[in-house]
Amino acid sequence: MNIKKIAHLVFAVGFVATCILIFNSCKDKDPDPVAPQLDPPTIASINPLKGTTATTVTITGTNFSATTTGNAVKFNGKAATVNTATATQLVVAVPADAGTGKVSVATEGGSVEGPEFTYFSAPTIATIAPTSAKFNASVVISGTNFDPATVSVKINNKPVTVTASSPTQLTVTIPKAVGTGKVSVSTTGGDIDGPVLTYELTATVTTLAGDGSSGYADGTGASAKFNIPGGIAFDIQGNLYVCDRNNHRIRKITPSGVTTTFAGSGTPGVSDGNGTSAQFYSPIGITSDSNGDFFITDSGSGNIRKMTSTGTVTTIAGSGTPGIADGTGSAASFQLPTSIIVDKQGNLIVADFGASIIRKVTLAGVVTTIAGDGSLDFVPGNGTAAHIGGAWGIVQDSQSDFYFSSFDNGRILKMNTLGDVTSFAGDGTSAFADGPVQTAKFKAPYGIVIDKNGDFIISDGSNNRIRKISGGVVSTIAGDGTAGFVNGEGSVARFSLPYGLSINSTGEIFVCDRANHSIRKIVLE
Repeated sequence: MNIKKIAHLVFAVGFVATCILIFNSCKDKDPDPVAPQLDPPTIASINPLKGTTATTVTITGTNFSATTTGNAVKFNGKAATVNTATATQLVVAVPADAGTGKVSVATEGGSVEGPEFTYFSAPTIATIAPTSAKFNASVVISGTNFDPATVSVKINNKPVTVTASSPTQLTVTIPKAVGTGKVSVSTTGGDIDGPVLTYELTATVTTLAGDGSSGYADGTGASAKFNIPGGIAFDIQGNLYVCDRNNHRIRKITPSGVTTTFAGSGTPGVSDGNGTSAQFYSPIGITSDSNGDFFITDSGSGNIRKMTSTGTVTTIAGSGTPGIADGTGSAASFQLPTSIIVDKQGNLIVADFGASIIRKVTLAGVVTTIAGDGSLDFVPGNGTAAHIGGAWGIVQDSQSDFYFSSFDNGRILKMNTLGDVTSFAGDGTSAFADGPVQTAKFKAPYGIVIDKNGDFIISDGSNNRIRKISGGVVSTIAGDGTAGFVNGEGSVARFSLPYGLSINSTGEIFVCDRANHSIRKIVLE
């Protein structure tokens, strides 16, 4: 190749390179494209404007990012989690410990501050005073972070009325029958359980029938007369049947207090028959079964009688003469039978007070002794090896254990399903003292029943009081200890040798007030 051609080639290559450099240089000098300008966000509303950690808040407005990550939301300067986002609405969760302050939203278009959000910390309960209270009493709850606008209170999971409120103190009124249970507060900051309030039952004593004097008369309320009423039992219609001991009759009292004579001629005897053609001899105890039949301890004759719902009276067991003998029908004898119940197997369980033993009677009339050796003192033991004293009242609990009121020993005794007899309540001293079951004292306890809560109600005869055993503690629900005939609130009411007990389907307690010859009623609220 000649020198001339080589020169031309070099020139051509250089020209092309120069052009490329010039092109790239010109390209680098082109201006950037103009970025679109975004409008800043606006806030129209925030709902709700108060809450606590994790409260869901909806923010409405304009120019929000449609992606959750494109919006920075803060409460009082603390970042919140954005759950959902559109151009006009954000749904966010309040951050922990946000405190009260303004809500702000920032996007690529700018930022904006909205209204103030009121932050509530979780409530606390420091104290309640008093810790036990009766119906209509005021209780003060002290704590923190109560919102007076939203606060509500429950006791034992039942709503109560808040009568005064501040961020640190609430006053509530105790309603009837609220029961014992935890105090709980619900407010904007959340829910909190506090201490347990012990509800003190208020007993109101009235007289259903009888005027306080002995006699015999049918009638309504105080116009009716009784003579040493003993045991009482309800039928399924709510009528009360009374062993009118010294009138040798069974009386019937309607819920409205109308007293009539249901069975018994009034002359002491042992004749079977219907209604007033039958004869009783000092009937004391009575119970009913699921068929509507009644069973009666005829203490004067030592017989166990059956009375149908139509008034037909027959004798199941007993010789007609007081004595102590197991056997069948008239071959058996009882010394002084008092209380009687139907057990869960349908047998009759009888407290033979005069013999200081407990007897079992089948409906076929077979009598056996199941507890007590006849001694008047108390010695724990199994079955007939135990000493139980003069057992008067008797009841069976849901676990099939039996409980006896030991008249002579001032105790409530328990016999389990294995036959083991132990002391359940009372220290054996014939006196009066409320308190723990081990140190409580009774004086001639008679009737004993179990209420719907599983608590024991006892007529403490010589203490002229109605007692209660609940949670291992003995308390007095009615009677001031002085013999008398006074209605009213439990602590001022008076009884005179209260005797048989029964509880109706609504939990009202009925008492045979023996020496007042009346039937008393106790309502617990």
